[in-house]
Amino acid sequence: MTRAAQGDPIDTASKMEMIPDPSEEFLDAFSGGSAGIIVECDFCGRVYFSTSDHGDYEEGELESLRANAEKEPDGCIEVDYFTSRVEVDGKTYAYGCKCNKVRRYEDFIWLHRREILAYIKARMEKRLKAAKEDMEIARGALTAAKLSEDEAEGERELLRKLLKKYPDESRVHHYIMGERTDIAGRTLGEKTP
Repeated sequence: MTRAAQGDPIDTASKMEMIPDPSEEFLDAFSGGSAGIIVECDFCGRVYFSTSDHGDYEEGELESLRANAEKEPDGCIEVDYFTSRVEVDGKTYAYGCKCNKVRRYEDFIWLHRREILAYIKARMEKRLKAAKEDMEIARGALTAAKLSEDEAEGERELLRKLLKKYPDESRVHHYIMGERTDIAGRTLGEKTP
């Protein structure tokens, strides 16, 4: 049962505050393509229900929603379309809800966009560096698989690092333990089919 149906008060403070609508770009970025015939806005408690398709309601559910809409027209709102869900901060915002409470998140992101972009850049550079290190380890594994026993000792150290990072990779484990297989699992000396 929704908060509005339980008699919980609907947050109508946004009427007085005149919060501007969030942008379409912000809503689209966080909607994820999810919509439903009943969507409750976690930010204000309003319930939006669609009458465009009656097939998905349980018996008596649509009638109950319409009765709630008559009792509290600002809290339970009948629409003739499916309402999209916008997920922000672990809460659902009903796309187009009158409260516009997600606007503060958009404003925060826009106000701090330079800092956020610097943060994203730093995180991506760190991930790229780790990916490059993994690539070097993988290259070492390929090289070690092709080298003779005497040449391979330096490369085996790279394989040990790879094994520490990926302990479930059995082919690397077999190679370190002395079983002569390449990265594809073929015994060394076999011809590629």
